[in-house]
Amino acid sequence: MTTINWQPLEKLKLNSNEVHLIAADLSENSELAVYEGYLSSQEKQRAKRFYSFELRSHFIMARGILRKVLGDCLNISPEQIEFQYQDLGKPELKNYPDLQFNLSHTGPIALYALSLKQPIGVDIERIRSCDELELAERFFAQSEYQSLLNLKPELRLDAFFQIWTQKEAYIKALGKGLAYLDQFSVADSEALKDWHLKVFDYQYEYKAAFATKQLVKHVGYWKFAK
Repeated sequence: MTTINWQPLEKLKLNSNEVHLIAADLSENSELAVYEGYLSSQEKQRAKRFYSFELRSHFIMARGILRKVLGDCLNISPEQIEFQYQDLGKPELKNYPDLQFNLSHTGPIALYALSLKQPIGVDIERIRSCDELELAERFFAQSEYQSLLNLKPELRLDAFFQIWTQKEAYIKALGKGLAYLDQFSVADSEALKDWHLKVFDYQYEYKAAFATKQLVKHVGYWKFAK
């Protein structure tokens, strides 16, 4: 895959037919108290449920950075951001429906996706050893499972995460749950003809993807720095 040059995050100006992706290292938590101050009372209560400091701090940073990024886009303070949630939990902005966003994080890495008016979903996964065939048989469309079976064993793990991240990004854009994963194939160009799906590598151990229902003319790749 083509190497992506992630630029230091600037103030974003969103336009139609654009997607902006922002990567953040959640382990950089020297300003944890500042980002916790951005959170709502409900988010602070959720953070307290994590008994591990690492998981708790990752949650706080992930949500705090989300509020900071959205607030900067809207020229309001992070504390003023109000979320509402779809039936299966997908978050949306309560008072600014045109600004669409999604968040995924795995371990210390978070990935945010922003677009204008059109729904967007994003997923990032650490590439790790797993029983990819068993998982594919359980969660993928039959054609996707068969495509993995046809690959050489040493190629299957990377291919599995290429498919998985695209499927996760797509169902997150739709606001659907994991039960929908086997209902479509990411290789079905007719079913997904109105969608833009892109999968890419992040650093050397992560696979990521985004999905959005629009013609994408530009993708901005940004690295968040506090």
